[in-house]
Amino acid sequence: MPYQQYTHCTDSYDGMCGLLPDLWYALGHALVGALIGSGLGALLSGIFGPGAVVFGAAFGFTYGFFDGLCDRFHNHRLLCIEHDQCAVGKIVFQEPASAKSGFDAIDNDYSLNLLLTPHVSTDTRDSVRNDGLQGYHLLRQRFVDLSYQGYVDVPSDYLSRFTGDIGTAIKEGAGGKWSLHCEFEGSRLHYICSYGEGFAPLAAAAAVGAYFACGDGLWGLLCALLALLLIMLISFGLGWAAGGDGSPADSAVDPNSGSVEDGDCIVVSGDLVYDAGHCEGWHEIHPVKYLQKIEGAVGDPDRPSAAQACVQGNLDDPAFRSIATDFINRWCEQLKQAAGARTKAAQQLPENRWYLHPAIDGCEPPSPPPAPA
Repeated sequence: MPYQQYTHCTDSYDGMCGLLPDLWYALGHALVGALIGSGLGALLSGIFGPGAVVFGAAFGFTYGFFDGLCDRFHNHRLLCIEHDQCAVGKIVFQEPASAKSGFDAIDNDYSLNLLLTPHVSTDTRDSVRNDGLQGYHLLRQRFVDLSYQGYVDVPSDYLSRFTGDIGTAIKEGAGGKWSLHCEFEGSRLHYICSYGEGFAPLAAAAAVGAYFACGDGLWGLLCALLALLLIMLISFGLGWAAGGDGSPADSAVDPNSGSVEDGDCIVVSGDLVYDAGHCEGWHEIHPVKYLQKIEGAVGDPDRPSAAQACVQGNLDDPAFRSIATDFINRWCEQLKQAAGARTKAAQQLPENRWYLHPAIDGCEPPSPPPAPA
């Protein structure tokens, strides 16, 4: 399946980061919605009675909350740097959505971090960000007035593989904070908001029913609020269950290429953004639109495995720098061609849709008409 994208980066930052401001943002939308809804209901109360005010307020609160929640998460947490950027590197660790727990699991994106070619895991922050290659382009600080600490959420189980000074060097270097974070979007939050907005009329009707069942006045309003929150909670749970986890398979150039593993050398393409949703601040590819595993040159008898394909060496050596630059540029150009519109269109032609072998289940393209005599 094609990659999923629900988020869109913004060119302006509102200064908010962390979960609490996100919830306040959604609650603010809910209160504005309730105010507008109750005002419209008041205009109709002469015809439908006080239930119109309750219905309007409940509908506006429910719809506003879920609309605000997704607006905040999808449109205000990522700052644009450059669209459709390419990166080549070795996977140092992965974070599937299943590894998240509690409310953090509302974000069910799949993520992995790349040790950018041609670095080794213990290379320092400055050597990565000033390499004149991918590190400089993808990881140098772009917003000098914002916090920029690198990817601080390096998994503890990954770091536990190393001990002593090596583990510390990796955590603080190219294999940890200064690896490139890449995310494949899941759909959980999208479905939560879709269900929540769709259930808004039911939530409003339940609030009206509870209001009259408990009698008007304070008790009626309290019952209406409880009924409203119950329907919101049900819709939240249904959306949570309906959303699918993000996966590298969604972005694979070849959907049948299998899975990716730690140590694999890959090339990815997607939007380069600053993640302002986390107060520490880091750069990432979000979403990853295309992914290709690099497994060495086809036809080479010593063809390396995916874990060996990424070139590594000393960038102070001009000859090696030229090799590394050519390697990165070649794979990025090949990924660009594979993901291009002309290639995608050619793949859909009947003569290119064979499964076993062109001679077995393929077909010949139609012959062009003869030239006029």
